[in-house]
Amino acid sequence: MMMTHDVGLHFLIGLQPSPALTEHDRALLADVRPAGITLFKGNFDRDQPEAVWRARLADLLKRAQDAIGREKILVALDHEGGRVHRTPAGVTHFPAARAYADRAEEVAKIMAAELHAIGVNFILAPVCDIDSNAANPVIGDRSFGVDVETVTRAALAFLHGLDASGVIGCAKHFPGHGDTDVDSHHALPRLPFSAEDLAARELLPFKVLIDAGVPAVMTAHILFPALAGDLPATLSPEILTGLLRNQLGFTGVIVSDDLGMKAIAPWFEAPEAAVQAVSAGCDLLCLCAAQADTGKARGMRDALTRASEAALQNGTGFAGISSESQARITLLLNRLKV
Repeated sequence: MMMTHDVGLHFLIGLQPSPALTEHDRALLADVRPAGITLFKGNFDRDQPEAVWRARLADLLKRAQDAIGREKILVALDHEGGRVHRTPAGVTHFPAARAYADRAEEVAKIMAAELHAIGVNFILAPVCDIDSNAANPVIGDRSFGVDVETVTRAALAFLHGLDASGVIGCAKHFPGHGDTDVDSHHALPRLPFSAEDLAARELLPFKVLIDAGVPAVMTAHILFPALAGDLPATLSPEILTGLLRNQLGFTGVIVSDDLGMKAIAPWFEAPEAAVQAVSAGCDLLCLCAAQADTGKARGMRDALTRASEAALQNGTGFAGISSESQARITLLLNRLKV
């Protein structure tokens, strides 16, 4: 009998901007059955009193989980402080990471406790990028600092704070977004670094967090021609499998940054690009309504299913939907604190 895979497990889908589950999202979640969802500002009923928005959010999350039909789901949120803050009053709005670098563990504990109380269990942080380019339009004070030592120390402390409060963290943006002068939400940055250049600076915070057991790492939509030719890091086996897994020894879940971002979107006009991303090493494909039609997840799911079935029949070729990748995601789900 041919072995089958739970292909939907490889998706993390951002909900449409509504505090109630839309019919679009209900149908999509029931069809694809992703590992989880990502929340944005529009999913919080911000104009209502705290008790009301909390109750509406709880209902939204219950309906989403019921639609997905899994015992546990990831509920992800970008939550860094400063510019990257989605929640309404009632959840502490911390300043940007730069301002709390010397108390990152304490801040992370508070963040995790507050978010766990409203149903969030997967914080897309800490930022491990080093703010080494003053012209960088997207990182800046989201980084803990301008040098390796400060970023590494604070990112590690932040991870410890999340762990202490039972919330999963995700180091980002691998292999480093700190030295770009282009925002990958809008265009594709290009960096001339060699593997040796990255090893001397950008990779150092990631390596320390990997050694400390960080459960997830998010990719960067950046071109590194010296390493991967004309493929962004998110689609590069040299970077995700060769560098992150084989060289740095990462055994956790690799999460793509949002596949709707302008930097990567041209590659994903064809759903078969999902096969390329998973083949490169991505475990979770993140697709969010803020920049894309999340309905594209169906085509991506189908492309992955076709490639997986062909590989299972032939015994060669596509190996992205592997038992190892599925096991990594399952282990992440099993870590969730109920």
